[in-house]
Amino acid sequence: MVNGKRHTASLRTKDKKIALTRVKQVQNELYNQIKNGKKDTRKTPLSTIKLLKEYQVFKKKNGDWALSTQRTNKHVLNKWYREGEITATNETTIASQSKILNGFFNWCNKRYKVDFKTLSIKEGKGRVRVYNKKELNLLFTSKECFQYGEYEDSIIPKCFLEFAYYTGARQGELLNIESIQNGFMIASGKVDRRVIKLTLQAQKSIENVDTTKWRWKPHQITKAFQLYVKKLGIEDAQFKDLRRTFGFEYLLQGGDIYKLSKLLGHKNLKTTITHYAPLMAVHVPDFEFES
Repeated sequence: MVNGKRHTASLRTKDKKIALTRVKQVQNELYNQIKNGKKDTRKTPLSTIKLLKEYQVFKKKNGDWALSTQRTNKHVLNKWYREGEITATNETTIASQSKILNGFFNWCNKRYKVDFKTLSIKEGKGRVRVYNKKELNLLFTSKECFQYGEYEDSIIPKCFLEFAYYTGARQGELLNIESIQNGFMIASGKVDRRVIKLTLQAQKSIENVDTTKWRWKPHQITKAFQLYVKKLGIEDAQFKDLRRTFGFEYLLQGGDIYKLSKLLGHKNLKTTITHYAPLMAVHVPDFEFES
């Protein structure tokens, strides 16, 4: 009861035991919706396209998404709306897109008279691809052009690849560098602005280079890289493998996994361990036991 008026909300279950565990949460949600004027009193739900628009506006307004996250969510949600399902075949991609859709479904279910069924998520095994020294040398010294289009203004300098490797920075961070000074750079990316340490090799790779002009679109980098590695004959290669190789080489040289977590900008150590424990297991050198 609020101001003498009765309000109701479904617990979305016929199981009494489950219903009892949801009562308090649903009561709080309902009260907050009424108090903030967000309770949907319409008899019919919004159309899916309107829900999609409201969801993206809400997330953008609240600052929940970084720019790169906003672009990814928009692409996945709009593609799902057009095709009616997830059409990706890669397990990791399916899991990633399912998480994005579940975020949208849960948001709608809490605020409107809809009942989207969330997707079950099967986590992929995780990618363990890293480049060997021969491949890295080929990537950085090849005379082939690294470009996404036919014209000269679509050429991306090779130092972009070197800098990506020597910093371990995310693609979004490399495209949003705010400043570079005293062996560090400040960049905006997937999570927030962060300070990234620059090794001597990283600093050397961009000598006399104006990184503020690195404003290509993520899809242009992806296309250029795929065309480039195809010309070089490097198989199963992705741009983000440069970041993974950076972390792998750091650990191989005796680096501390906690420090690596900070270098990569992970929020917690668990993320680093999750990504690099399988990698170290796969690439551990051969050894023999003493008899």
